[in-house]
Amino acid sequence: MLIGISGVAGCGKDLFTELLIEKFKEKSLKSKRFALADILKEESRGLIMHKYGIDPTNCSREDKERIRGELVSFAKQKRIESNGRYWIEKLQEKIKASEKLDYYLVSDLRYSEYDRDEVFWVKEENKGILVHISKYFIEGCDVRPLLPANSEENKNDPILLDKADYHVLWSHGCQNPESRAQSFFEWLILNEEVK
Repeated sequence: MLIGISGVAGCGKDLFTELLIEKFKEKSLKSKRFALADILKEESRGLIMHKYGIDPTNCSREDKERIRGELVSFAKQKRIESNGRYWIEKLQEKIKASEKLDYYLVSDLRYSEYDRDEVFWVKEENKGILVHISKYFIEGCDVRPLLPANSEENKNDPILLDKADYHVLWSHGCQNPESRAQSFFEWLILNEEVK
């Protein structure tokens, strides 16, 4: 089964993915992380290295922020040329070429602009599940959501939230993030049994 994980930059998609992989491992289920951004970083590496002297496949969070606009622009151009299919078709090839797994975790779904875009790919083509992660900050008596990193996220994140099958909400510095992964794992197993 394919599980797509969405949410704005910095919300904890990779952490949630790591926690799920551990949960699956505890139950002797095979899973692996895949990411659309990994392919993007590989393909744009030469351009980014030449222009910024930064290796997008291995850089600090600070450097990633410096090149984020360039990565978004490069990715968007490929998406426009392919009606949103370029990156998911590349990832589909990687998934098909990988070992047989119980769960394929795609840790960075960000778009639902075109008819056959990332959400369609997960839910319709792969009969998978879309998870959305939201993060918030507690400041005194106020609760503040983590805001989108750019206009692309600002436009797409509400759509992804609306189309999600499961929603994870956690605070910055959450003391027990494992409990969120456990809750999702229990929900997933229950829903698979119902099918």
